[in-house]
Amino acid sequence: MSSPLVSVVVPVYKVEPYLDRCIESIVRQSYEQLEIILVDDGSPDRCGEICDDWAKKDARIRVHHQKNAGLGAARNRGTEMATGEYVSYVDSDDYLAPDAIELLLRLLRDQNAEIACAECCSVSREETAVFDREGEEHVRVFTGEEACMTLQGWELYMPMVTAWGKLFPREWLLEEPFTEGRLHEDESTTFRLYFRARHVALSSRAIYAYYQNPDSIMHTRSERSQRDTLLAYSEQIRFFRAMGKEELARAAEDKLLNVAVDFADRGEEVFGAFLRSEAWQFRSLKTRPKTLIRYFGYRLTGRDFNKLYHKIIGK
Repeated sequence: MSSPLVSVVVPVYKVEPYLDRCIESIVRQSYEQLEIILVDDGSPDRCGEICDDWAKKDARIRVHHQKNAGLGAARNRGTEMATGEYVSYVDSDDYLAPDAIELLLRLLRDQNAEIACAECCSVSREETAVFDREGEEHVRVFTGEEACMTLQGWELYMPMVTAWGKLFPREWLLEEPFTEGRLHEDESTTFRLYFRARHVALSSRAIYAYYQNPDSIMHTRSERSQRDTLLAYSEQIRFFRAMGKEELARAAEDKLLNVAVDFADRGEEVFGAFLRSEAWQFRSLKTRPKTLIRYFGYRLTGRDFNKLYHKIIGK
């Protein structure tokens, strides 16, 4: 692989205290053949000015200002502006390891992959990510369908489901844009990209610092967030079934029912209403017995039998 141009797209909204840290981590990447696209999504604070100041300091940076349209729309606009062969996304309150892009490109080359992914580490307001560049690295390579199956479990869900911390072919992103006007746009999009791939490579090295911003929309379980979660999972099921991938569709149904019971038991009423009215269409005789017990248990008692079981046995 030659040295391709990589476009790094950063949607920016209401992150004034963290934006310099984010942009600096991209500007200082060990891989320098970058174009950096900052999409100011109508941010009401000084973010737009900060973006413009950085563009004056680094010729690789381009800034686009638009009316607030949401994360999916901002990512799509940045992708449309991009000219790189590959695109990487960074959320504007997060930041990268110094060699993040270099590592992802190495994965593409060494594993003959179309998509490269790596682990992330979560950080709070008081923490700074420590990126271990000397530790042992493990690389896993999946087919596209295997990558889709990782989204139906929890072990690799976080490093696989998110749009950030990865390299995607720009042309694929133009053909599979992010869902606009909704939350959980990653869950509505990444599975479609994986499904197209012959090989997806995942490194065990953490290259992305995911800031746990208590003010973020992802930390607020609104009714809208609950509905968009259900919609994203339902779309996966319909997609896999339309593609004739029944095993993936069944696994996605199982995941949906378990997630719905889990959140309903926490008092999130949209999930409770879903279990009482619509969820029947996502179960069958092939659904796992444990999942059916959770589903029917909640329907009958309004409680999660799985949690009750572990509470009784003390585990």
